[in-house]
Amino acid sequence: MSVVVIGAGAAGLHAARLLRDRGQQVTVLEAADRLGGRVCSLDGFAAFPLELGAEELHGERSLPYRLARARGLPLRPCRERLHLWSDLRVGRRAVLRDDDPDLDAALRFFDALPAYRGRDVPLAQALAPLAPRAREVLEAMVSNEYGASSERLGMAGLAAAEQAWQKQGSRNYALVGLPLLTLLAAEAPPVQLQKRVAALDWSGPEVVVTTRGGERFTAAQAIVTVPLPVLRDGDIAFTPELPEAQRYAARTIGSGPLLKIFLRFKRRLWPQRRSALTILGTPCAPQLWSSGTWGLRADDVLTALVAGAAAEKLLALGTQALPRLLAELDACLSAPGERAASRSLAEHFIKDWSAEPLVRCGYSYPTLGSAPLRADLARALRQKGAARPSVAFAGEATHERLFGSLQGALLSAERAVRELIGDAVPRPGANRGASMKECE
Repeated sequence: MSVVVIGAGAAGLHAARLLRDRGQQVTVLEAADRLGGRVCSLDGFAAFPLELGAEELHGERSLPYRLARARGLPLRPCRERLHLWSDLRVGRRAVLRDDDPDLDAALRFFDALPAYRGRDVPLAQALAPLAPRAREVLEAMVSNEYGASSERLGMAGLAAAEQAWQKQGSRNYALVGLPLLTLLAAEAPPVQLQKRVAALDWSGPEVVVTTRGGERFTAAQAIVTVPLPVLRDGDIAFTPELPEAQRYAARTIGSGPLLKIFLRFKRRLWPQRRSALTILGTPCAPQLWSSGTWGLRADDVLTALVAGAAAEKLLALGTQALPRLLAELDACLSAPGERAASRSLAEHFIKDWSAEPLVRCGYSYPTLGSAPLRADLARALRQKGAARPSVAFAGEATHERLFGSLQGALLSAERAVRELIGDAVPRPGANRGASMKECE
């Protein structure tokens, strides 16, 4: 059996390896000039690779963590020292502790999310009764992490996601000294780069894929792993066209801008610790952390994650975005008038995923009412009377609960492979004979 895999991001590479290992003839087409999709690193900026996209392995029971362990890759747990920007700005330097009433309220709200069974209301509505400092924590920990403002996020989708994340484990990890792509590219089949797919015809006994350059690839089946905006905007013309329910899902599930900003300073502006400085609630950048998060000795780099409405506001500032962010760091990391961050900046790098023409977003997020739509987005295309589908779909946006994550992308690839060839795929660390369905 032959399969064309469209896209060589996390889902595409994992699906291709699984298919190849099960005796399928696999052709992998990637529109970009590199592997990995939203998994890529920045080399040369610091003494270690900096991840421009996905960064962490969430949970010791997650598939990415188990793959890393099975391949003998070095891992280090994340350690954080949480601070609120509003506290630092007025001279309160103490790390947020569990006995802080506002942090306690925020954590209780967060811990209760998986059990939420109320109406699908905006997260902002659910946060309204909380104190301002508690909301500041949750806007960073939930809204920014999920890639949108609290006004755009639906509680039903968040509850489903957090329920699934509870099962993945309680700690986050990163590869030590290696780019995250190492995890995905190991043993991956060959990939044909710069093959941007323009059309996919599944009307006949075989699937015919045509690139913008006019090349044609024929196979028995295909797996489509492109980012949500590529599917939503019709970059690939399907014949027959996608069902209306699938097109509606692509239009309705949210996706928005995401920035990762790296700031390297001439000197460290925070105390050296084994755990990282993590600042929540900076107006321009809801989440900032130092490289000490990963226990690295060179701790002179701050990373900012800015998503959704915060990213839109920062992008609107144009050339004033960096000075504004530095001014906010001046206010919390130095004495009045010292301007330590502004004066000590050695180098910066900004990755804007919404400006990537082949991606156009950070990752998908749960809008109001979108919780049931992931299954429609992921539904395979099957000809009438056929035993197996002609086309399956994978990628983070197609996972019903673990969307917006490396874990969701890899699990969606396993589901797509299962749909096409019906083969149970054992997981690393799973019981021998346990199928991938049983392990989800």
